[in-house]
Amino acid sequence: MDGAVSGFSDLLRQRRVELAIAVPPTLREIRVDPMRLEQALTEIISNALDAMSDGGRLEIAAQSQSGEGGADGVLLEITDSGPGIAAEILPNLCEPFFTTRPEGTGLGLAIAKRYVEETGGRLDIVSRIGHGTTVRIWLPIASGEAALTPARSLS
Repeated sequence: MDGAVSGFSDLLRQRRVELAIAVPPTLREIRVDPMRLEQALTEIISNALDAMSDGGRLEIAAQSQSGEGGADGVLLEITDSGPGIAAEILPNLCEPFFTTRPEGTGLGLAIAKRYVEETGGRLDIVSRIGHGTTVRIWLPIASGEAALTPARSLS
């Protein structure tokens, strides 16, 4: 997470976005390729900052949470205070080549979701117009058997 956030320090300052990170020191290790997770988080943070071009608050939180079947994991939540996303667009956000931006490729969230699901995790997006957007990523802990299916929806 530190690697993904560090690349945005100038943009955070330029856009007047306050960053709040809440990660307890007692989280268990997760089973994930750190470079792929950093890339996924970079895509998500980039989208959040695009949504807050006039300032706002970006919150990144992590906590332990059980997934489907009681599997232990870590839940990451990236929440922006942007304008939110219309309900009819939400189901398409992680589809390849779907974008709402003229300069976007529509691949960032699709790649992020694929990386998360390859680890046995789950990526969900919840949003309300006027209340911002939260991307929730559940990842299994490092010990134990590999998850056979992604965790249940977190919304």
